[in-house]
Amino acid sequence: MKVGIDAHMLGCASEDESFYRGILDALKPDKGDVYYLFVEKDADISRYMKKFKVVPFRSNNAFTRNFFELTSFCYKYDLDVLHTLHYVPFNSPCPVVCTINDISFEHEKNKNNVNKVEYLKNKLMIPFCAKHADKVVTVSNISRRDIANTYDVSQKKIEVVGNAVSSEFRIMDDDELDELDVRGKYDIGYSPFLLCVGDTRSEKNILRLIDAYIMYKDRWDTNIRLVIVGKNDLYDDLYEEFEEYEDEIIFAGCRDRLDLAALINESEGYICPAFVEGAGVSPIEALNCGRPIAVADMPHAHEELGNRAIYFDPYDEEDIYEGICRLVDDPIEAEIPESSWEDSSRRMKKIYRDAATEM
Repeated sequence: MKVGIDAHMLGCASEDESFYRGILDALKPDKGDVYYLFVEKDADISRYMKKFKVVPFRSNNAFTRNFFELTSFCYKYDLDVLHTLHYVPFNSPCPVVCTINDISFEHEKNKNNVNKVEYLKNKLMIPFCAKHADKVVTVSNISRRDIANTYDVSQKKIEVVGNAVSSEFRIMDDDELDELDVRGKYDIGYSPFLLCVGDTRSEKNILRLIDAYIMYKDRWDTNIRLVIVGKNDLYDDLYEEFEEYEDEIIFAGCRDRLDLAALINESEGYICPAFVEGAGVSPIEALNCGRPIAVADMPHAHEELGNRAIYFDPYDEEDIYEGICRLVDDPIEAEIPESSWEDSSRRMKKIYRDAATEM
């Protein structure tokens, strides 16, 4: 079986990258199977060179990549199945497995807060993906039902592959933290801080989190900082807007997984305000590092995290503020979840084989 995987998200310090890295790190190709990873030109894929055939995209344009290059790769490498993220090529010659982690954009309460271009793109392409992919992969049973009901597709074609935690995310000792020195590397200093992984896309809800944090700073005499991890270029517009808080709100362009794990270990707690329904991998990673978490009160978060998290209304800045207060003053002790990427990767391999053989 020849499998092609669109892995353009590697190196993006995102929830999608966490999911795909977890699967790829644990995946062991069966004898006779060949896996192709399609990646961005500058992606660090050294860890995968021995296990997969790595093919760089020629273009940095997402439209060209999704609808032209992926199709050409299907023909060139005679793929039996193609795995994509959120989009399906219009004329793929082989079965397509597509990951749709959630469809939170369909349920956004205030459309004025969304990125209009991103919203329209999702509104056009994700329903097409749900209807035309041979298999859809999502992270929870609630998301599975939501996709099926919203787009009128059979739940039988939607498979659940849960999040787990990579080996980097663990409780670290002082010697390892001193050696990594993420406080110095990312100019955080020695003050306590809360950590968030996200970007400026509307569903990540970073602006409301920042406003709630400023509310917290204004109401309490505290030296707790807010560190937001993501690609630096996503925050260019925010530096000027929140310039007066540049010592308290730190945008860390962390792209190293071990550094991210160390940042979580160093933090007072992890906060996830995202509308993304599954809450993502990062809260589970934080629990594995022994840190308390506060997350948006979404159905999928309850399915994945249960009573291990503090919940808040992501649409209400006052409630996010209350979540910050509880995370600092009355956290829920972290309980390490039982999950493994090995189980998830075995499940993914079966999905690939089923998609290839059902044609």
